Amino acid sequence: MATKTSRCAYMSALADAPSVRQRIVIVLRDKMPMSCEGLQRELGRPHQTISARLSELYRDGIISDSGATRLTRYGKGAIVWEITA
Repeated sequence: MATKTSRCAYMSALADAPSVRQRIVIVLRDKMPMSCEGLQRELGRPHQTISARLSELYRDGIISDSGATRLTRYGKGAIVWEITA
C-alpha cells in the first residue's frame, strides 16, 4: 500500500511530465542530441524524471537512438538521443 507522501509525489510527477517532455524535445531539437545524463544537467532534473520521460518519448516515436554513445560520469556508454526525423 502506498503512503500518502508516495501518492502525492506520484501525482506531482504526473502533472509535471508533459512540461518535462516538452523541454526535452526543445533541447534535443534546438541544441544537439544528448544522453540522459546530459539532459539531467541541462534541465536540472533528477535521473528518474529524465529517464522516465525519455522512455515515454521513445515509445511514442518522438525520439530515437542516434547510434552514438557518450560516456557517463561512471565511464559507461550511454545512448545519445535525437529527435526522430
